[in-house]
Amino acid sequence: MMPPRRTGAAAALFAAALAACAGAGPGPRVIAATGPAYEVPAKAAGEAVAPITQPAGRGALVLEGGGRSADEANRRIVALAGTDPHLCLIDVTPAKPDGAAAGPSQLYRKFNDYSGVRMHVLALGDADVENPGVVAVLRSCNGYFFNGGDPQRFSDLFLEGGGDTAALAAIRERFERGGAVVSGSSAGAMLAGSVTLCECGAQSSVAALTEGKLFQAPGFGLVEGVLVDAHFFARGLLGRHLFALARNRIPFGVGIDERTAVVVPGDDGWWEVIGEGHVAVIELPRAATVESLGDFRFSLLSAGDRFDPVRRAFRIAASRPLLERADAPGATPATIDGLFMATRIETLLARLVDGQAAEAVGSAAGGAIRIRFRRADDTLVFGRGDDHSIIRLRLGIERS
Repeated sequence: MMPPRRTGAAAALFAAALAACAGAGPGPRVIAATGPAYEVPAKAAGEAVAPITQPAGRGALVLEGGGRSADEANRRIVALAGTDPHLCLIDVTPAKPDGAAAGPSQLYRKFNDYSGVRMHVLALGDADVENPGVVAVLRSCNGYFFNGGDPQRFSDLFLEGGGDTAALAAIRERFERGGAVVSGSSAGAMLAGSVTLCECGAQSSVAALTEGKLFQAPGFGLVEGVLVDAHFFARGLLGRHLFALARNRIPFGVGIDERTAVVVPGDDGWWEVIGEGHVAVIELPRAATVESLGDFRFSLLSAGDRFDPVRRAFRIAASRPLLERADAPGATPATIDGLFMATRIETLLARLVDGQAAEAVGSAAGGAIRIRFRRADDTLVFGRGDDHSIIRLRLGIERS
C-alpha cells in the first residue's frame, strides 16, 4: 500500500528531509519511508557503545536539559537501546497547515557518530499520530528521542481527549513492557511528568510570582509525582517552578540545566545526574501555597550524584568530599541582583558554599521578589567551587 500523501507545511518538511537524505554528499540514504518517517541505516564506522541490556518491563528515561547535548547523554541513550539499537527520533510539525516548514530534519545527527545505530526520523503532524504506518514504525524501535520545541504542541498532538493517541500508546507499550528507553531534550524531557510547563522564557519566573501567570499542559505521565523542568539555571526558571509545584501539589521537582541530563532507571531506583552542569532537586512542603512559597527543601546536584525521589535520599559522588560546616555567627549573607538572569542562581549558591554566612539572598523584579537560601541542621555541602553539591538547603520566596 502506498503511504498517504501529505499536504501543506508537513509535506514540505518531509520532502525536504527526503531530499537531504537521498541526495549526494554526507547524510543518510533513504531505504524506507512510511508517511512522515524516513529510515537512516546503521553506520559500520563510528564510536562503538557498549550495550546495557534491559529486561522486559519498564525501560529507562534519559531527560536532557536542552542546549548543546552532552556526549554522555547520547552514549547512554544508545547503550540503553540494547544490543541492536533502533531509535525513533521524533519531532513535530507546526499546528497550522500554513505554518512555515522547519526545513530538513537533522535529528539523526545527534547519534550520527555512533556505529551500529539504526534510526527512523519522524516529523509528525495531526494526521500522523493515528497513521497505522507510523504506529508500525514506532513499535519497531527500542529507543525513542523527543526533540525540543513547543511543549504545548507535543501535548496537543500526542494526547487526545485525556488519553493516548495511537502513536503515544505504541511508545508507552514499548516503554512499559518492552524495556525501551525513552529520552528527550528540553520540551522532550519536560513531557515526562503528568504536567509540562509551556513557557520557558527568561521572564516566566517573574510573571508567575508577580502576576500568577503559569502556562502548562498535560504531560505524558511517564513518571509520577515529579515535575520535570529544562534550561533550569540558564533561563532562571526557579521561581515559576516553585509556583507550579505549589499550584499543582506536585511533591517533587527536578530542574535540569543545559548540557546536563538525568537518567531514570526502569526499576524506580536511583536517578543519576550526568553531563556538565547542575540539577536542582526540590521538595514541596505540605504548607506551601502559591501565596506562601516558603520552606522548600532545595538540593543542587552535579555529575555522578544520585537521588531517589520516593525515599527523599541522596548519594553524592565520591569525588566530592563532605565539608565541615564553617558558619560564622553574624556573617553577612551573600547577595545577588537579577536572580533570574542566566546562571545567577548558581553564582549565588557558589558564594554560599565558599563563604561563612548561613544565608544567601537573591532579588529580582527590582527587589519586588526575594529568594532566601538558608542552611539548616541537616544541610550538607560536598566539594568546592564549580564542582560542588548541596543537600537540603531551605528555600523561601518573599514578595512585596
